[in-house]
Order: sequence, then C-alpha cells, then structure tokens
Amino acid sequence: WVSPSYHVQRLMSENVGTQTVHSSLTQPKKAKPTQFQVGLASWNTSVEYKDLRVEDINGNVLLADITGDLSKWTVKSGKWDAKDGTIAQTETEENRIAICNAVMDAGDYDVTVKARRTGGAEGFLLIFDYSDDDNYRWFNVGGWGNSQHAVEDIYNGSKTTHGGTSGAIETGVWYDLHIKVRGEQIQCFINGQPIHDLTIAAPDALYANAETDGKTGDLIVKIVNFGDSDEDIAVHITGSLGKGYSITTLQGNPKDENTREEPHKIEPTTKHFSTTFGNDTRLTAPANSLSVVRIKR
Repeated sequence: WVSPSYHVQRLMSENVGTQTVHSSLTQPKKAKPTQFQVGLASWNTSVEYKDLRVEDINGNVLLADITGDLSKWTVKSGKWDAKDGTIAQTETEENRIAICNAVMDAGDYDVTVKARRTGGAEGFLLIFDYSDDDNYRWFNVGGWGNSQHAVEDIYNGSKTTHGGTSGAIETGVWYDLHIKVRGEQIQCFINGQPIHDLTIAAPDALYANAETDGKTGDLIVKIVNFGDSDEDIAVHITGSLGKGYSITTLQGNPKDENTREEPHKIEPTTKHFSTTFGNDTRLTAPANSLSVVRIKR
C-alpha cells in the first residue's frame, strides 16, 4: 500500500503543465474565534508555574488562582502535580502539556504567569488561543536548546515559528511572563521587557494555480483546501473552452493513514463530465483536500 503523501506527489507529477498562466484567488477572511483556553507546557525541561491569570481588555478577571488545583487542569502529557499554589511538571521530555479546563470568551485579553525552571535543557511554554490539540499558540521562552524566544502557531497540526529572537533563561529563577492578545496582534514580555510584537493572521484555507498542457491543450487547475470545512468556489476563465473536463480529488482526515488493514482509506477519485466548463462554473473544494481539474480547450 502507499501513503497519502505518495498520492499527492503522484498527482502533482502527473499533472505538470508546460506553461503557467495568470491566475488569482479571492477568498474571504474568516473571523478569529473568540472562545479560547490557556495552558502550560515544557520541552526537555522540568518547570514550575504559579499565579496564572487571564484578564479581558477591561481588566475583568477571567481566570485566576488555579495553579494549585490539579482538578482545574487536563493533563495531555507529562507528570504534573499541583500544590501550595504552584503546578509543576517534572519529566524532562518533549512536549509535556496541561490545559486549563476553563473556556473563556474574549477577542482581546492578557495572560500572565510566573515560571521557574527546575532542571533540564530549555525553558517555558505558555499556551494561549487554544481551541483543540491541533490549533493553539504558545510563547516559547528559552527554546531551541535555551537559545531563543519565539511564538509558535499550531494550525491544523502544522507548526509555524514567528519572531525568533536570541534569549536564554537560568535555572531556579522565577520569571514573569506576559502575553497581550489584541485580535491578530500579539505582544510578549519577559520581566516587563518587550520581546515580541507580532501580527499573526489565520492562514488562508485555499490555494490554487493554473497551467496549460502543451501536449493535450488542457487547462490544469490545482486547488488545495487545508481548512476543516468544504469551500464553494466560482471559477472564471478567460478564453475558449472545449467540451468536457475531469476532477480528481484526494481527501481525508490529516491524521489518517493507509494501512495494511485499510490500504485504500485515502486515495484519489476521479469524476468525468461531458459538459463544457463554463466561465462561471462552480466547484466544491472538500475540506482537507487536493483537487486537480483538467479542462478541455
């Protein structure tokens, strides 16, 4: 059996045009969700946290006084213990995460916490804008072998690093961490000193390009939708069109794989149409999909 990634590479290689043609894609920006959770984490480090606090832009307290109560947390990984107003993670392994159970609703808010490393190689991870295990952000303090600070954005399971800057932390020292979330603007501070001032917009869900095939004359349109919902697309084409087109689609949950037991769980399907592809034909790009449209000319 073959992997979904193999199918992607095969579809791309079998549908290479000889000339790229001008194309543009217009899509609406999706509003950022206002509901969120926060969390704490560590990476190759044992840590302690205390005095976690979340306030909205008007100073209303959304979350406080929970670091000493483990029942207020969902442990995703690691060995966490809470007592005497602190919560500690003692394993020095990668990606040890605990998420606060409270779901808050605010587009603009501040997160503050005190953090101390008790052992290990790196620093602290303060999680914010958490929606689920595949969609959240964290302020990475003393990451990359205790050499950098950065904000990392995890979107649909894929991680992007923003604003990496040199920096390190010391063992046994308490640090004040502060994140200001103002819509898409994110400001991060350590001990009151500004570290990051970033604008991080949600990435577009749709990407597309168009090429012509010099051998067949076909117009090839490739569309990727890595969002979690189907997208309806109106396609406008300038120039003469022939009769007939096909759509090959590879779709599946990003976490799924083909296996010995299910070798065809994710594989391309093709539909053929004998009608002319009109200048205002509408297509559906399924969630988490690659579509290859070949149009006769």
